[in-house]
Amino acid sequence: FLFADYQGQRQSIGRTVTSNVPTLAERSGVFRQNIYDPATTVGNTRQQFPNNTIPQSAMDPVALALLERYPLPTNGATANNYSRTANEVDDQDQGDVRIDHKFATGGDQLFGRLSHFRGHAEPVTAFPDGSGTIVAGSVAVGPQDTRSWAFASNYQHAFSTSLLNELRLGDTRRAVQRSAVSLSSPAGAALGIPGIPSSSQFANTLPAFAPNGYQQLGSPTNTASDFSTSVTQISDSLTWVKGRHTMKMGLDWRRERLDVIQPPSPTGSFVFSTVGSDLPGVAGTGNAFASFLLGQVQTFSIDLQQTDIQERARIQEYFIQDDFKVSERLTVNAGLRYTLNFPSTEINGQAAVFNLDTRQLEYPGTEPVRPLKKDNFGPRIGAVYRLTDQTVVSSGYGKVWIEMAGITTPFTTPNFPFLQTVTQRTPDNTTPAFVLRNGPAVAPVGATPDA
Repeated sequence: FLFADYQGQRQSIGRTVTSNVPTLAERSGVFRQNIYDPATTVGNTRQQFPNNTIPQSAMDPVALALLERYPLPTNGATANNYSRTANEVDDQDQGDVRIDHKFATGGDQLFGRLSHFRGHAEPVTAFPDGSGTIVAGSVAVGPQDTRSWAFASNYQHAFSTSLLNELRLGDTRRAVQRSAVSLSSPAGAALGIPGIPSSSQFANTLPAFAPNGYQQLGSPTNTASDFSTSVTQISDSLTWVKGRHTMKMGLDWRRERLDVIQPPSPTGSFVFSTVGSDLPGVAGTGNAFASFLLGQVQTFSIDLQQTDIQERARIQEYFIQDDFKVSERLTVNAGLRYTLNFPSTEINGQAAVFNLDTRQLEYPGTEPVRPLKKDNFGPRIGAVYRLTDQTVVSSGYGKVWIEMAGITTPFTTPNFPFLQTVTQRTPDNTTPAFVLRNGPAVAPVGATPDA
């Protein structure tokens, strides 16, 4: 028996995204709030800009260049003043091929199935270049391509009328690539911002520039991503029927793999607030976009990952059980399952464990970071009793050692400092973390015991 199928989807749904962008006046440096000149800061005092207007000579050159990325407002309001309508794309192709075969002699049976999925998704972003936050319920956080393969097979062999073996083999693989707004060269050089730590992955990604209360430039966090995951499974069970007993025993082996590189902000996130354009300590003064034009960064954060994290995990389970028909009315089921959940490892040694005694990091390399637990015995017992032809009473008890479900949960290897977040922030809510044109003064932590 041979079976094949295909299903395709081409979906485009119109969505409208509304954002706050700087008004025409704000783009020119004119604000309704009281705006103060950070260059005149003495203690908690500053001089106010005449007419609350920032002269172009006081504007940060990097901010002026980035200003061109902000679209002009689509209406004259001061909030919700930019709307964009576009189609959200969700295209999918999937298919299966299955074959079933029954051998002419011996009663053996075999089946195999291969499935494939390919998807492409494009959410509607706030700005045409891909910048801005994504509307809740969107198909993805950025343009995304997904590929997956799944193979399943089953082979049954009858040794006799009372002895049957069933072997199952399976393998699933899934890969996702997601892209963020990109530049033509590494972010620091392209934007004229020195000091952005180098990350070999996604170095051309446009950083996020987020003035509080305004739509951000750059993609949402966790957009730039490249990961793949797979699981290979082998299970075998032997069933033996003997008198009133039906005994079953077998094994289940699984091997899991995860290759992922997804630093949330690979080239940094620059946050702007009223700090830098307000009168320190006086509420209602300053404006986050004014601080942006002045280059007064409140907080900077960057996530650094040089190479793929390649996690590996495996689990082995063995079981035996007996269904014993004590009488025509009573059946008792008793069994035992033994689980070996091997600790995960990172194949390139990108792992570190904090030693509470020495208060230092230890680098185990490719060795596991925890010992293998060898006493995971799971007994179980149950009984079914037929009181009448219409009434059955059943009860049972079991102890189960489960593996947490999910893409990443089997992998428990800590990855700092091979994946790390570095930040720089205002020290006193008066002084900025740094001026945009000067860039941050941060550096990644090296893989040392004192990291």
